[in-house]
Amino acid sequence: MNLNKTALDLFEFESFDEVKEYNAADYYVNPDDRLMLLNEYKSKGFVKNFQTQLKTKSGKIIYTLGSGCIIHLENKEPFLLNTIKDITQLKQAEQALKQSEEELRILNAGKDRFMSILGHDLRSPLNSILGFSDLLVKNLHHYDIGKIEKQIKIINQTANKTYNLLEDLLLWSKSQSKKLAIEPQEIVFADICNDVINNFKTRANLKDIIISCFDSERTILTVDLNMFKTILRNLISNAIKFTNKNGQITIYSERKGENIIITISDNGVGIEKENIPKLWDFTQPISTSGTANETGTGFGLLLCKEFVEKHGGKIWVESEVGKGSDFKFTIPLNN
Repeated sequence: MNLNKTALDLFEFESFDEVKEYNAADYYVNPDDRLMLLNEYKSKGFVKNFQTQLKTKSGKIIYTLGSGCIIHLENKEPFLLNTIKDITQLKQAEQALKQSEEELRILNAGKDRFMSILGHDLRSPLNSILGFSDLLVKNLHHYDIGKIEKQIKIINQTANKTYNLLEDLLLWSKSQSKKLAIEPQEIVFADICNDVINNFKTRANLKDIIISCFDSERTILTVDLNMFKTILRNLISNAIKFTNKNGQITIYSERKGENIIITISDNGVGIEKENIPKLWDFTQPISTSGTANETGTGFGLLLCKEFVEKHGGKIWVESEVGKGSDFKFTIPLNN
């Protein structure tokens, strides 16, 4: 391989003698590109404006645009003449532009989802609250105590659900604007878990669902308390939604290496395999009614993913249709 001074600098060689110690093939990052180049030279005798990745002496990857041809001189062995241009900065700019376009696409999808939730998922429960409260105001002296109690429970449940959704929206909005800071503190997992479960007793009782938390080792975690409660609240709420009457939800922790894995397991309807990736994708909203026709936005799971990742963990689901789902997330012990 013979190089001129410009190519010598490009490949980070210090002298022309140093080039002799290296094989040209060592500098092709993509073997498919090299094979294609060889085929082009064999069939046409030249290549034009061919883009590929090359590797310098130090191992740095550069992008190049090259052209070349096989030169035939009388009484001489044919040789290859190549010209290459370093287009690394151009490629990096293209990649940065693609990344910006993808971020903008996700941002727009988030905005659309946000507006949809504001326009429908907040308006609908508020209309329900207003409707039942109007009925109570107009008929308070005509309804028996049983009917009054039933409507007040509906108002209370709807108000709690709406408040939680609004809390999630505000947290997500703060997170997106980078104004949501993590404030870590040590907690006992079982205590926080049981505290969150208590807030779901009314909802769970309506479907005769038993919710249990198991943590025999009294696991200590270092987390942002509000974020951690939000994760548990949304995952438990989701489990109740998709669990049938007389079902069971189990929450437990286990240590694996340097992580604690927390599982929210239900024996509900399960999730179709093709829908699982959509659970974590803001651009692909899915809305499935619960076993008692409960509605939802899917927004809570997205918030769970964001908060888990802020703690350095990951979240996933293992599910089988008709048998239930296990939502799992990790919290690093050295958080």
